[in-house]
Amino acid sequence: YYLSDISALIIGACAVAESAEEVEEYLTRGYNFSMWYLDNLYASGDQEGFMYNHHQLEYLVAALDNMTRVTGNSDLISHKYFSELLVDWILYFMAPGNGKLMPISDSPYATYYFNTLSILNKEQDNEKAGFILKYGKRRCL
Repeated sequence: YYLSDISALIIGACAVAESAEEVEEYLTRGYNFSMWYLDNLYASGDQEGFMYNHHQLEYLVAALDNMTRVTGNSDLISHKYFSELLVDWILYFMAPGNGKLMPISDSPYATYYFNTLSILNKEQDNEKAGFILKYGKRRCL
């Protein structure tokens, strides 16, 4: 719930900004909440279900990518949660031999995190994200 709101706040601020200073209050609020959230995920190792995590992070990572473009600050998109936990977590769910993500628990679809992995592959030059994108089987949901 809150990640969708924060993501919308960040994307909205980025969309109307002529400069980062014009929307600094909104970007600061988005930055602070996002950093708190990512720090807590990293420190605790807790995850939501695979599908819920996917939906929330698709919005958040898109927002953080926009914020990086507007402000030039890549602290959030480069957060160690993405590079040290999330991409490995997704990789571990790939089925050996066919590259599909396993439809387990709350996740009936075969592929997830396409936008998240695309952005992390580009922004972090994350080889594992690139591997999942290259060998994973993407199909329409």
